[in-house]
Amino acid sequence: MLKESGVVQGLKLIDSHVHIDLDNIESELEKYIREAERKGIKGFVITDHIILPNIPASDYLIRGNKVFLKDLSFLKCSLTTADIKRYVNVIKRKESSGVYLGAEIDYHEHCEEKIKEFIGMHPFDVVLGSLHFVDGYCISRKMEMRSFLDKLPAVDIHKKYFTEVRKLVKSRICDVVSHIDLVRKHSTPVRFDDYSEEASVLVDDLLACDTGIEVNTSGYVFMGDSYPSADFLALCKEKGLDKITIGSDAHKAEKLGQNLERAVEKLKRVGYSKIVKFKNRKPEYILL
Repeated sequence: MLKESGVVQGLKLIDSHVHIDLDNIESELEKYIREAERKGIKGFVITDHIILPNIPASDYLIRGNKVFLKDLSFLKCSLTTADIKRYVNVIKRKESSGVYLGAEIDYHEHCEEKIKEFIGMHPFDVVLGSLHFVDGYCISRKMEMRSFLDKLPAVDIHKKYFTEVRKLVKSRICDVVSHIDLVRKHSTPVRFDDYSEEASVLVDDLLACDTGIEVNTSGYVFMGDSYPSADFLALCKEKGLDKITIGSDAHKAEKLGQNLERAVEKLKRVGYSKIVKFKNRKPEYILL
C-alpha cells in the first residue's frame, strides 16, 4: 500500500457504516470479519445506534438500562450507556482485523452538550450523525411517513428535514452525516430543484463545519438509489466538499459491503476521485 500527500493508494473498499447484533457481538463480529475476507473488503466500521438517557424520540422509552422499541431489529443494534464499555472493548480487540470503532447518534435539538460529553468519553474512530425524526415523525418508517404526508406536502417535509439536518451539522457532534437525504426513502417524489436552495445552504454548512457525508448504499435496496441523490452529490462536488465515506448500513454480516461498487461508480460519474476513511476521528483519503 502506498501513501502520497496524505492519500492512500490501493485501499478501496472500506465499509464505513455497519451495525451488529449486540446480544451476540463476539460471534457476530467474527462473521463480519470472515465476510470481509471473502468479499475482499479491507475494513469496516461498526457504527451502532447510541441511545442516551433523557434524549427525546417518539419511538423508544428508556427505563433504567432497558430500551423498548417497536422495531426489534433496531433494538438489537442499539446501545445504552450500560452497553458501551463491552462494545468498545470487543471492537477494539479486533483492530488488527480491519475493524474500526464508530457510532451513529441521532440528533435531537437542545441535547448537543450531553451528546458531545458522551462522545468525548470514548475512543471512536468516527461518529456518524443522523436524523430520523422530524416533528415527532420517524421519516425512515413507512407508516409514520405516510401519516406525515397526510399532514404536509412532500416538498414541505423535505424542506423541514434539511432545516433540521443543518442544525445537526452546526452542532458539530459528528464527523459525517449519514444518509443525508433519508427523507426520500418513503416520500412521494419531489424534484431536487424544489429543495435545492435548502440543499445548497446545507452543503455550505457542511463545508464551514468541516463535516463529511456518506454515500449510503442501503437506499439501493429500499428505493433503487443510494443516499444522497446524484443531484445532491453533484452540488457537493461543485462546492468543493470532498469528505465522502461509503457505507452499506448493513445489519447482518451477509450484507456487508452490499453495493459499495455502485457507490464508487456513482461518485466517479459525478467527478470524485477519492473517498475518505476515519481513524481516531481523523480523515485519510483513499483513491478510487
